[in-house]
Amino acid sequence: MANDKVISLGDRSGDNTFISVKQMLEDALTDDNSCYRKGMILLLNDEDGEYTTRFYASKISATEMIALMRVMEKRFMDMMEY
Repeated sequence: MANDKVISLGDRSGDNTFISVKQMLEDALTDDNSCYRKGMILLLNDEDGEYTTRFYASKISATEMIALMRVMEKRFMDMMEY
């Protein structure tokens, strides 16, 4: 076999539901994010019909986190053509 490299289904399809949280974080770390001074990561566990959440933040205020979530909500809605 000439090309025996395994490629993630998420990488191939663009569907993030095939990418693990660990892979997402690794991808974010390998991207050039040097222009960003602030950030946050939101995590969701929906196992067993329960929702638990967690967040991590760096150099960002609560007000900025709320504003960022609102901006991203608009972006996601646009992507969904809602």
